[in-house]
Amino acid sequence: MTRVNSAPACPNVLQLLDWFDRPRRYILILERPDPCQDLQSYCEENDCLDEGLAKKVLVQLIAALKHCESRGVLHRDVKPENLLISTESQDIKLLDFGCGDLLKRSAYKYFAGTIQYAPPEWFCRQRYHAGPATVWSVGVTLFNILCNRFPFGGSLRVTSRSKLTFPITLSTGKRLTERSAEVCCSVFLNTVLCVSECRQLIGWCLSPAAADRPSLDDIERHPWLQVSRSHTGSAENCFLITCRMRTFHSNCNITAPGASVKTKKKKKKHSTEPESLLEFGGVCQMGENRNAATKAAPDPGVLLSSRQLFRTSGHMMVMVKPRP
Repeated sequence: MTRVNSAPACPNVLQLLDWFDRPRRYILILERPDPCQDLQSYCEENDCLDEGLAKKVLVQLIAALKHCESRGVLHRDVKPENLLISTESQDIKLLDFGCGDLLKRSAYKYFAGTIQYAPPEWFCRQRYHAGPATVWSVGVTLFNILCNRFPFGGSLRVTSRSKLTFPITLSTGKRLTERSAEVCCSVFLNTVLCVSECRQLIGWCLSPAAADRPSLDDIERHPWLQVSRSHTGSAENCFLITCRMRTFHSNCNITAPGASVKTKKKKKKHSTEPESLLEFGGVCQMGENRNAATKAAPDPGVLLSSRQLFRTSGHMMVMVKPRP
């Protein structure tokens, strides 16, 4: 966190306000934008995001990840739950570096993060590189906020027969009926080009081969992000298109250890970090001294979910057990 928050700070990364050293853990005092909520909750309440807002989120997410990269930090748990969105300005902030690590060129050989956002090379070869793995999680996140579900049918088992489908209109968020190998998409508020470019970007980020995925700079320069956000259509010039499903091809069968083959409902996602434990809880108002903040620390056994934490008043207090 100190690396990421070193000057100049990034407005799209949650700021570290202060920290305290305790015998067995550190206490971090983080800013809490108000009003705000995590992006996953925001998407669930609004069904999904339209393309205009999704673009705004993606631009800010890429800025945050490039900032982390410039500070030599790999986040490793990019997902909507780890993005705070202002309900007024729609500005976002990246948080929760509990699964993070120092950036390196060589491959990472142990997994930390959320399994639904893990790249296929992890399941296939038990290793991954920072850049392609981050881009994969960005692709899953973008698909999730636009479609309100995971790609590949929501399954953790990704094989050569897995299909990347777009079952809703990306612009309006209205659910449609899937017909075998076709999805009927209608009433787009943006141009057909915009929708096509959006689908192409998601497919590019979710390329099976890590070497085929774009870099963060490539995503930033992608045509979809260059399309005017102000262009809209009316009921008189709506488009009706039939889009063939994209098929996800892979050279190896990829199965998450212990994962079910198919899930009909969106399951709760858990971050896994074998070498550290994140504990959330407690509130510390600005202006209190170090002793007061230390006394306000919650019992280590009380774990609050991030959503409960975001709804508390004041600043967030995060207790992190250091690695052994």
